[in-house]
Amino acid sequence: MNNKNNSRYEELANQIPELIGGVNNVSYFTHCMTRLRFTLKEITNVDAEKVRKLPGVKGVQWSGDQLQVIIGQTVDEAYAAICRKMGLGAQVSAPEGGTAPRKKKFSPMSLVDVISGCMAPVLPVLIGAGMLKVVMLVLEMTGLIHGEGATYATLNFVADAAFYFLPVYTGAAAARKFEMNMFVGMFLGAVLVHPSFVSMCAEGAAGSVFGIPVYAGTYTSSIFPVILSVWAAGYVERFMKKHSPDFLRTMLVPFGTILVMTPLSLCLLSPIGSVLGTYIANAIIWLYETTGFVGVALLAAIHPLMVMTGMHHAMGPYLFSSFASSGFEALASPATFIDNINIGAACLAIGMKSKVTDTKTEAASCGITACVCGVTEPGLFGIVLKYRTALIGVMAGNFLGGVIAGLTKSVCYAFAGSYGFLGLATFIGEKGISNLVFMIIAVAAGFVLTFVFTLIFFKDSAETGVPASDIKTQAEALSAQNVITAPVSGEIKDLKECPDGVFSAGVLGKGVIIEPSEGKVYAPCNGVVTCLFDTLHAIGITAENGAEVLIHVGMDTVTLNGEGFQAHIKTGDHITTGQLMLEFDMDFIQSKGLPIVTPVVVSNAAQYPELQVILGTAVHGDKIITL
Repeated sequence: MNNKNNSRYEELANQIPELIGGVNNVSYFTHCMTRLRFTLKEITNVDAEKVRKLPGVKGVQWSGDQLQVIIGQTVDEAYAAICRKMGLGAQVSAPEGGTAPRKKKFSPMSLVDVISGCMAPVLPVLIGAGMLKVVMLVLEMTGLIHGEGATYATLNFVADAAFYFLPVYTGAAAARKFEMNMFVGMFLGAVLVHPSFVSMCAEGAAGSVFGIPVYAGTYTSSIFPVILSVWAAGYVERFMKKHSPDFLRTMLVPFGTILVMTPLSLCLLSPIGSVLGTYIANAIIWLYETTGFVGVALLAAIHPLMVMTGMHHAMGPYLFSSFASSGFEALASPATFIDNINIGAACLAIGMKSKVTDTKTEAASCGITACVCGVTEPGLFGIVLKYRTALIGVMAGNFLGGVIAGLTKSVCYAFAGSYGFLGLATFIGEKGISNLVFMIIAVAAGFVLTFVFTLIFFKDSAETGVPASDIKTQAEALSAQNVITAPVSGEIKDLKECPDGVFSAGVLGKGVIIEPSEGKVYAPCNGVVTCLFDTLHAIGITAENGAEVLIHVGMDTVTLNGEGFQAHIKTGDHITTGQLMLEFDMDFIQSKGLPIVTPVVVSNAAQYPELQVILGTAVHGDKIITL
């Protein structure tokens, strides 16, 4: 077995240097628990598709100029083989996002990464408020509430608050992104929407700071102004920390940061951000008015590729600006609805046709989730991108749906909390019910084309798995013991809710995520610790029944380099169910802006076709997975 693995990674090591542009194109190379991470000088020299097809590679994704190659729990073997091949010697894994030497330069993807990092944490609030808007539209349409009534007025200002105070939430997220005090970031956003400042701007007399005039802009529902301000504030705060005496730091750092940023934000950076956002929105509106239905069709067609690269996040500021200024949006929203539902259509077709039990179950689940709720990451990364025919079907259906939506000038009247069937009510507005009918026709046409195309041309390949009967035989041979218990006390949730796309798509196996209520990790089964990472944030276990269990404490906690963790076991130890293995400081991890959500997955889940999870509140030792 070992020889086979070594041979596999030697082949990977032999081929990957050329595919990423050679050794000289690598400015830094490290790995975390499951991924090889190449920080590259020129990403244009990389053939990611060929890397994806290399033996031992489970997936590939980009994060800025960093190429992440997903291997799994044996990533250290692949890393060692590549180091030997590339002549890098025995390197020590540096913290992700740490102080590793790298080439700093601006690129469109770095801008997308910033926008994505500042918007992603805010989305739950916007989704919740958007869904409230959808419910209001449905209730008003059915006559259950009236647009002039007290209930409608109350729900309306509650939903609007999420968008009105967007600079405050974005300020908090931007502060995490730029590694500064989160509450100072929120403060900078709150300044921009303070009632007195809003009134002054509305009257055209926003005042001045130290004789410098303040720009009378509208910053509610904006993103760019606060992002620019927090970006600059990060540098100011670090300067103040460096030059403040220790005994005065608590007072001087926030005071100095606010004092410097008040004129800098109100007089320069926020106005620049406002103008930038306005020009971007106007450019997109001009593109729509110039290209008409073609623009909607093309955007819909390439939308799955935009999601793959994270480029879709760049549309966020435009969306908020369009809804705030025009009251509707006619380009990105229709394209997103059509794409999400068509991804669901492709998954449903694969679920219907595939003869592989795991594929059928996963595809059907992903299809329903995408169509109804508009949650597409599991379907896109876990199903559609694995099969060329499915991706072609989605893009073809998207183009057709986009043509119809563009020709009928279908527009969305509110930020949709769900870009699936549940959110279609946001197409009810000034144009009446006809606008919704046209959008439903566009969605239906794309759905039918995608479903039929995928159903006809999809074929199970050798890579999709082995016959279910063979899998069952292997599972039965492993052991009669078939229970994985909760290693951490807390709320057990569906793996698809994991903020890390690799886990949520099931690339690393099937299982659950846990929102911990205490910072202790216990053995979930009897077995052997096959891997305890140097940074202590993840543990790999081989159970007595052969199941390979991965426990990953928090997201991106590899960056802490072991700080906040205390191990009570080591690699090679035999463990028994309920044995304390690890302690972690939840407050410390969260203070670093990192989620403590903990995935627990069975890496070799293909050998357990009857694997089931048990959701809800649990204490360590409770059954959460049956094999």
